[in-house]
Amino acid sequence: DNLWGGSLFDTFTGVIADGPGNAYAAAVTTVNVGGTRAWKIVKFGPTGSVVWTREINIANQNAVGTTALLGLGPSNSVFGTCELHAAGVGRAVVTRLNPATGAIMWQSESGDFVKSPPVISGSRVFTLVSSLATGHASLVSRAINSGAIQWSVSLGAVTGADRLKVVVDGAGNPITYVRRGASLTVTKRNQVNGAPTWVLPISENMDEPGGIGVLKPSENLIVAVPSVSSPRFLLLRGSDGAI
Repeated sequence: DNLWGGSLFDTFTGVIADGPGNAYAAAVTTVNVGGTRAWKIVKFGPTGSVVWTREINIANQNAVGTTALLGLGPSNSVFGTCELHAAGVGRAVVTRLNPATGAIMWQSESGDFVKSPPVISGSRVFTLVSSLATGHASLVSRAINSGAIQWSVSLGAVTGADRLKVVVDGAGNPITYVRRGASLTVTKRNQVNGAPTWVLPISENMDEPGGIGVLKPSENLIVAVPSVSSPRFLLLRGSDGAI
């Protein structure tokens, strides 16, 4: 059991584990009497002892929302995405941490709201974010060593009720799952520039988030279609999206 910050607002939002048995937890906590919030990432050893704690912030920031999500990269390096608020502007921030010390290796901002955990593949980190100004979601590719944005592509307008996911195939190409009400679109993109390789639209009345996963080593895709009239799983061919 661990107590962080104050008692006004505290919640865990993401947990991952590495091969040696360490756990990494993301949380938002109230850090002072005035109610300022901060995102924290904490590493626990195999026995539950705290190894390090890192506050994720930017200048004049205040944590917002309840979304801080984690991913693991090469050598168990930790990647976290969270929402921050600074000078009246919302920011979706990606941070890479050293797994041994918790030291911040880089931070990179894009968009206002976090829509997915970071997905790490090869030399790239993929995230889904949305913009308050445009109402659109974007898939963003960053360089794993520097955090530099390599490209960003719009996935169209989304609302808070819509569900977005990203996975990667064995070659490192990102595949997005975007469910807007009764519309579901699965798109495979080129990892180099984000250009679509194939697009599969599905229009039905759906009442659950659904999901997507890659079957390896075949690279075919399993897609959950939460249709009200005909809930089912689809097996898609990874090369061209054919059912």
